[in-house]
Amino acid sequence: MAEETEQSSGPEEATESQVITLDEVTMERGTVDLYDHDGVISGNVYRGAVLRGNANLAIEGEILGVPETRSVIEVAGDVQVDGSVTGAKITARNVVVSGDLTDCQILAEGYLEVHGSMSNCQINVGSRASLIRGMNHKRLEARSFDQKISELTVQTSSAARKFIRGYHQVDLKMGNILVPLKHELRVRLDQFYSAMGTGDAPKIDKALEEFYLRVVVGMLTRNNKVYISRNPSRQKIFLKLIEELRVHIMKIRNLDKFGEQKSASLEASGVLLKQLQDSGLEPYVRVGKMVGDGVAITIVRLKEFQENPSGTIDVDRQMIDGRMIQPEEGEGLTLEVNSPGGVKSIVTPPDGGFVNGTFSAWEDDLIWQTT
Repeated sequence: MAEETEQSSGPEEATESQVITLDEVTMERGTVDLYDHDGVISGNVYRGAVLRGNANLAIEGEILGVPETRSVIEVAGDVQVDGSVTGAKITARNVVVSGDLTDCQILAEGYLEVHGSMSNCQINVGSRASLIRGMNHKRLEARSFDQKISELTVQTSSAARKFIRGYHQVDLKMGNILVPLKHELRVRLDQFYSAMGTGDAPKIDKALEEFYLRVVVGMLTRNNKVYISRNPSRQKIFLKLIEELRVHIMKIRNLDKFGEQKSASLEASGVLLKQLQDSGLEPYVRVGKMVGDGVAITIVRLKEFQENPSGTIDVDRQMIDGRMIQPEEGEGLTLEVNSPGGVKSIVTPPDGGFVNGTFSAWEDDLIWQTT
């Protein structure tokens, strides 16, 4: 993480299309935070430079870091580099490099594509950590709303009974919005929501306050004119009722909001879970030219999903490791694979070299397929 003394740049340079464009990024510039904007670097990213953001990043030049002073890129979206990448640490959803990849650490939640050659790199693909975090955040969010709903339901249920017991002489009937029942006052705001014709919560809240003061209070006052006029003390009782009813209706509004927010959180969580379970999103590492010495690859596969008592979902991960080694006999490199069960195997390329192909997981093994 960046220290507080580092300068941050970004949002003030955003255009109307919400894309931040920079000519180059150096260590002297400090940490560049793109926030929720897509970023475009028209030139190079130099050693020690740091870029962070929550969207996509396109680099039209090269990344020119060194192992001792890496260029660091951490974004939630995809990274596309038109040139080569040297001495970088990149964390992203997917990473595509049009040139070569050398002396780098790559953590891609989905896949890595290198159109050139690759050497001296540590690669990890398939964790989908941000999707898992996002899914569980939404599930915890839904559980939080559920707790609020439970607490507020107890309060509103008690108040609904109190209106019938304490104000039985007052006519509380108002269409389908206020309906006195035998033991409680039922409040339904569906008709009001339909008339609003918007899902904007702040606008609805403000309109409901105005509706209560102008319409509900006015109608209840007219309906209970005789009751209020018979005794001066009843005016105080009626005013007390009006204030308690306002509080009650606003709590009912909050109940409805929490219900909507809970549903939205569960729906968002379900979408993310479906993405995680999609078998078409298998991680891979594709290399257009040669895979050289010093390359280590970890492919993470998501195997099982199980809900735990806290409401979040535990994901069983399977990690398959492979690294390029020089055999004691013979020429060229081979791939040493460590399977999840601790079984080691050696993969030898059919034509004497790992050129223009894809690393992917097959059951408990790491395989190489020539394109």
